Amino acid sequence: MHRIPLRLLAPLAGLVLAGCFAGDGGERPGGGAGAGGAADPAGPRAAPALTGRLADGGSYELPRQSVTPTVLLFFRGSYCPLCLARMRDMAAYAGAYADAGVHVVAVTLDAPEVAQRTSHDVDFRYPIVSVDPATFLRWGVWPPGQVQPRPGDFVVDGAGRIRYGRVGSDAADRPSDVTLLGVLDSLRAAGALAAR
Repeated sequence: MHRIPLRLLAPLAGLVLAGCFAGDGGERPGGGAGAGGAADPAGPRAAPALTGRLADGGSYELPRQSVTPTVLLFFRGSYCPLCLARMRDMAAYAGAYADAGVHVVAVTLDAPEVAQRTSHDVDFRYPIVSVDPATFLRWGVWPPGQVQPRPGDFVVDGAGRIRYGRVGSDAADRPSDVTLLGVLDSLRAAGALAAR
């Protein structure tokens, strides 16, 4: 077993954490909401295409019509400790998301084999979809000119429309699961999650 001297780990940890907080904190491109997250005031818009590879080698495509709404969690990758912590938190609410009647899907730039390890390491029992950078651009979570993508959380209704979207300014800037579940409750009460 190889041991890395502690004096070498501290600078490395600083670099990793600095990467997780990169971002200019400016306006959220792609229609993403700011600090509280929100539905688009112009009304729901069609979700951009989202296709990719699953950890098991299969393919994934966000359905255009579904009886079940989808919660999408865009995360930077396995190198981001705050992203992994967010996935652990979400996994802890698996029963609440099941009770809310939604699919949860994580989206990453990591290769499928890395996503599979991540899923195992953080006990994330939802699908993780590996996509290309163009998908992050389409969804507004990787602003042009930025070094890294930002975190994004979206609720897509049964008709393939974005009903809630939030793009954070850095890896720590995400809604909590309590907030997301509250959004789902409000949208369901308003009849806004069904395919129509």
